[in-house]
Parts: sequence; C-alpha cells; structure tokens
Amino acid sequence: MTLKDTIIRDIYENHRSFLSGQSSTPDEVARHMNGAIKMDNIKDEERLLLLSTLPRHAEQVWIAQLDKGLSGSSVFSVRYSDVAGRLSKPFVAKIGELGKIDLEVEATSRYAAPYLPGIENPVCRRGEQLGLIGQELRGLSAPRQTGKSPELPAALRARTGHGRAPAGRTTGPLVLQVRRSRV
Repeated sequence: MTLKDTIIRDIYENHRSFLSGQSSTPDEVARHMNGAIKMDNIKDEERLLLLSTLPRHAEQVWIAQLDKGLSGSSVFSVRYSDVAGRLSKPFVAKIGELGKIDLEVEATSRYAAPYLPGIENPVCRRGEQLGLIGQELRGLSAPRQTGKSPELPAALRARTGHGRAPAGRTTGPLVLQVRRSRV
C-alpha cells in the first residue's frame, strides 16, 4: 500500500473532515494529492497530508510556511480557491510526529472545542510517520474584562481543579497540556 493509499484509507475509515466546504470523494482526494506544492524543503508526506485536507471543488491552494511550533512541528498557513474562483478563509495546519499530533487533536476535541466559542473540532490526517491538525485561523483572545473572572465549564473545572480563571488573565491563548496516564 502506498503512502497516498494509507492517508486516503484513514480519511474514510475514520470519517475525517475536510477544510470548510463539501467533503471530497476518495477519487477527488487522490486528484488533489497529485498536485504539486512548490516550497523548499517540504517532504512528500507533508505535501500529501496538506493536499488531502482540501474540500470538493478546490482548484488551487496557497501555502506559506510559518515559524515552527514549540514541539518542532512544521506550521503552515493554508488557503484555497474553488472552481468559481472564491478564496477560502485562512487555515493553519500543523504537521509533526504522529503521537504528538494525536495528543493535540484529542486535547482540542475534548477540552477546547466543546467549551470555547469559535473553536471547532480540528481537521486531522494520519500518514505513516507524520500527522496533521488543521483549523480555521482565528484569534483566541477575548476582550479584557473587568470584575469577576469568567467561570470555567464544569467539565474543565473538574479536570483542572480550578473554579475560576485567574483575575486579569482573561486574554491570550488557551494553552492545553495533555499528560498520558500511566496504567
């Protein structure tokens, strides 16, 4: 089985989503994955993972490499246009070691998406050695609030042992740390 086949099989066996737009068929994903990305030092597995996220009717893609993530993962800004020439919203895609990306997907899906407005479950892909997590590029900062700190959702409160966010700390990105349980 080729790397391309591995990625396509994982998408449909695990009901993975695509960047905004209609889901692609396996044939459309394969067509997208035949595309080229002209960028220095991009690995073939990274190229295939990025192209596999495109929705149906995507015709062109613009990808810019951003600064590396804290884990050493590659981070990209992604936009695409459809057959009518409409340009998508910007997305951010992070590609790194499978285990690290799997943990980030789980943390985002379990602890951020259900509780933070505007955060949706991420698009994820699994290759042979690398994984991808992608989401619409949005600011996570909230306007500075005065007075009481916002109440944390009950499930997150129970998980962290905290009832309220610290006063004066209501702006800036939410940082999630996932620890593996040792059984």
